[in-house]
Amino acid sequence: MSAKTEELRLINGDEYDEEDNPDGLDGGMDPNFVRALRLVADVADEVAGAGERATQGAASAVSAANAAAHILADANAANDIFIGLLDEAQDAAEAAQAAAASVNLPAITAANAGQSLEAKPDGTGWQLATYLKALGGTLTGWLRTVAGSAASPGLQVGEAGTGLYLASAGVVALVLTGAVEVFRTAATGVLTVYKAVRGVPVPVPYGSTVTLDFSAGNDFVISTLTGNLTLANPINVAVGQGGTIYTAEDGTGGRTISLAGNWKKMGPLSPTMTANKVNAIVYSVPKSSSEILYSIAPQP
Repeated sequence: MSAKTEELRLINGDEYDEEDNPDGLDGGMDPNFVRALRLVADVADEVAGAGERATQGAASAVSAANAAAHILADANAANDIFIGLLDEAQDAAEAAQAAAASVNLPAITAANAGQSLEAKPDGTGWQLATYLKALGGTLTGWLRTVAGSAASPGLQVGEAGTGLYLASAGVVALVLTGAVEVFRTAATGVLTVYKAVRGVPVPVPYGSTVTLDFSAGNDFVISTLTGNLTLANPINVAVGQGGTIYTAEDGTGGRTISLAGNWKKMGPLSPTMTANKVNAIVYSVPKSSSEILYSIAPQP
């Protein structure tokens, strides 16, 4: 309809000119008069149809208006809730700003690089800590340098009297409360241990073929053999490792132990076990991860 109305609007009473005024009626009755009548009829039909549609649309509009009224009521209720939440958020923001304003932070400069904050004992705010404090334990002093003595280590960890101290140039020692020295590192890097070093043996279930994981420990205990045993080449082998592998025979006796190619015999071999006895396979890895030296010591 809009296209026909626009076309009808262009018809005018001025002199017809094919190029300058192709919609004129004066002198252009032949091209435009019939066209104008047809356009008037078409627009009239469209107007009549639009009236019928408008009646139907009015009914739909009333229904939509009722629905909109319900939606508006719901929207008003939702708006009330939103406004309440907004007020609560604003109150919380103001409280946070007030709390932040009450925190007494010291002036921070480049000289404070690496330092941390600690709460003031009276609870009035924060201050820059000159040293770090331990988290827990019974340490009462500050974290110090490693100067000190066995009786009073300079770097105390966990409690007074336990920590590290500089015994001499390049020599650092670890001591426990009561000046009990545990180990000491020389300036050359040599480590001297003054107490026992205990590795827990790794339990290994028995199978006809067992592959040990040398990263799990140094000593291994294979559960009671109920058949012959083959030790495959272990995994995660590193030069410098050593230990003992224990195997126990069941009551049958006569079980044998075979070892894969990376195991290299370096002593007497007793591959056949005695009933209810234990064999100890002592091993070390002195120069290559693919060369594990071993000897088997049977229980007499």
